[in-house]
Amino acid sequence: MLLSPHPFRERLLLYGQEGTGKSRAYWTIAKILRDTKAPGFVHVLDLDNSWSRMASGFPGYESNMRMYEPQGYVEMLAQGLKVKGKAGEGDWLCVDGMGEAWDGTQEAYASRAEGKDLVSWMLESGRTNDYGKSANAQNKMWREMGKLIRTFPGHVLCCSPAQQVMEKGDGSIMDPRQSRYQAVGWRPMGQNTLGYMFHTVLYLNQIGDRWIYSTVKDREREGKVNGRMGDFVGDYLVKVGGWVV
Repeated sequence: MLLSPHPFRERLLLYGQEGTGKSRAYWTIAKILRDTKAPGFVHVLDLDNSWSRMASGFPGYESNMRMYEPQGYVEMLAQGLKVKGKAGEGDWLCVDGMGEAWDGTQEAYASRAEGKDLVSWMLESGRTNDYGKSANAQNKMWREMGKLIRTFPGHVLCCSPAQQVMEKGDGSIMDPRQSRYQAVGWRPMGQNTLGYMFHTVLYLNQIGDRWIYSTVKDREREGKVNGRMGDFVGDYLVKVGGWVV
């Protein structure tokens, strides 16, 4: 069994460089559930289009994993809500590609409000770094994704690439909302307040042949700096989160 001793649900965001084990985390959770005959399904909204490659290393995944490849914001949200409607407390919702999810939200706005693809709209309007008044509309659309994550009846694990935190000449950061990420120097790609959706935010990296992680946020849990992340279930859920296998 893979059991949580807590009355609350996990809401985890893993972000970092490529090849640091972000996607492997939820594949490992599903494997432990299978190996221990624990109930629960792992539902994956794969916006990274990587599941078929990962599946080759996890035979038998079909028994408790459900893979979805939504195209765009509408399909993504609709599929997530469909999964939520049938999910139980032991299920997991995993969104692989939160940066892509935010891109899809922006593209959906440009298509519906302007009748153009996002790039054409940005170029024609002269907006390359901001979206003017449209930002309010896009953020309202994005909040529906946040509502899905916060109200999912089981556990949630999402993944995002990392992008560098931008600093001014005096060393202060350009966007004060990203101050929490200044210590590691990298923030999750996507909407600026993405981290607020989660109880736990972990930055994953690699040193030599070793996967490591640093805690950006973890409510009521011990933080780690360059902690070992060889196996997400053992090194985080069990050792830090108190889960039992």
